[in-house]
Amino acid sequence: MSASSSWSHAAFSVDTVCQGDGVLVDGTFVATRMHSMFLSGAAVKNVANQEKNLPSRFIVVVVDLVQAHKRSIAANGLELNYKQNVAGSRKYVPLTLLNADELAKLVGDGAALPAQLFDDGQAAVHPATPNRFEMWIDASAPGAKDIVDVGMGQTYRFLTRGSSVFVERHESLTGTANIFKGGAAKDLSASWTKGVAAAAATTSAAVAHEQKEGVDESEWD
Repeated sequence: MSASSSWSHAAFSVDTVCQGDGVLVDGTFVATRMHSMFLSGAAVKNVANQEKNLPSRFIVVVVDLVQAHKRSIAANGLELNYKQNVAGSRKYVPLTLLNADELAKLVGDGAALPAQLFDDGQAAVHPATPNRFEMWIDASAPGAKDIVDVGMGQTYRFLTRGSSVFVERHESLTGTANIFKGGAAKDLSASWTKGVAAAAATTSAAVAHEQKEGVDESEWD
């Protein structure tokens, strides 16, 4: 499955869309898709800090929320080891859980997807579809194609960049099968390529005159 959307109104960068300390989200696996962002216009680049610009290609993991809380990072920059943070242990740090409405307010100002990121997908996520969220992983990040299929009803963990849907780190909490092994990788990549081609074919003439950044299909060989 693949999809695409356009972005032109502001810098598509960590400084713009990844404000806050970040959240930890555990969710049950529902589906994945490849998503392409078509960036156009002078406003989309963070020229001063280009290394903070977000990519234009993502692997989106759709999950049903199990639990979430804000990330816990000490003054020295070290993050809490959540797996070892067990009630009753000597260094236990209590964490305040977020419900779906609270999480949506953090990552999307009330909706699981922030406005203008992928408006066509709003009906498929919280609050329109209760407790359902999307986690967006940089498709070029190391290990991005090796996301494990934890299976329906099993749990996946995401640590976000700021309070956003964009993932900094991710891991399976239960499961080891690779959803992108063998033919699955080819099928999903082919689906993305077809989706991008269709989106490009329907782009308006006005936008076509602007400089765009999107998917370089050769990178998915």
